[in-house]
Amino acid sequence: MKVTLLLVGKTEEGFIKQGLEIYENRLKHYISFSSIIITDVKNAGKISPSDLKIKEGELILKHFTASDFVVLLDDKGKQFSSIEFS
Repeated sequence: MKVTLLLVGKTEEGFIKQGLEIYENRLKHYISFSSIIITDVKNAGKISPSDLKIKEGELILKHFTASDFVVLLDDKGKQFSSIEFS
């Protein structure tokens, strides 16, 4: 199994970058793991929010294949324990 974490937009916060690096290094011992940063849409300030979501969605979908199992991480979503998630 290969796990890929897709991130929309670069983060400028050093502690977030550091946390992602630590997490990635820990996971690499157990599974094939990589992260991909999807760059922000150009001229995002001039695009309506609904069009921006569509353009970001198109950029995200380029990284999927029909056989992929996709998990969306959202703070408003259903919460799982580590065991339930695995």
